Amino acid sequence: MRRPARRYFMTRGRIPVVDSGFSPLLFSSPMRFSLRSALFLAVLMSLLDGPAAIAQSYSAGAAGSVVYSGGSGTSISSFGTWGAQGSFELQFEPGARIQVRAGRFGLSGSTENSPNLKVDHLQLLVSYLFKDTLADIGFVGGVGGYRLRPNDPEPGQIVTDPEDKVFGLTIGLVSLFHLDRHWDVRLEGTLHYLYTEERRSPILLTGGVAYNF
Repeated sequence: MRRPARRYFMTRGRIPVVDSGFSPLLFSSPMRFSLRSALFLAVLMSLLDGPAAIAQSYSAGAAGSVVYSGGSGTSISSFGTWGAQGSFELQFEPGARIQVRAGRFGLSGSTENSPNLKVDHLQLLVSYLFKDTLADIGFVGGVGGYRLRPNDPEPGQIVTDPEDKVFGLTIGLVSLFHLDRHWDVRLEGTLHYLYTEERRSPILLTGGVAYNF
């Protein structure tokens, strides 16, 4: 049986192209769609797999705090307000963690007769822990945004602190106690340096639990 002759196409200044009869199949619409779909799925899987391959564990936690307001007013003399927070954390290597944290705590007014403030915060924190016999102990620090709002004044009080949104820095010490494969107890002492007009620096003593996925 006589084989079909190959067809050659020559254009001036270009390399000859051989048409073997398979080009229409390779570059047909269904084939192009399949190639694009395969490429899209490969890219999507690599993006979804990336964080899982880097991070060693994930955890979500909740905690409560007692707050020392750290101001200059005469009413600011003890741990007199409270706070609560939630967090999501990734561990990238033994000891190294990055955490997103959101919460609220109370802050004493800047003068004796001014109402307390509600402080909402959103932070990005990094911690590095060292293995010890009973717990992992280390340092934590990061940056965040803070929204300060005075409470409604009680009789005889005068609002002296305006509502404000400020930037802040956090630094502190942390201890992590592993109860089992999933549950941890976290104890923290942190200083929050707020860039308000009076440069408030509250101290939070925090205790909470975290669940490891």
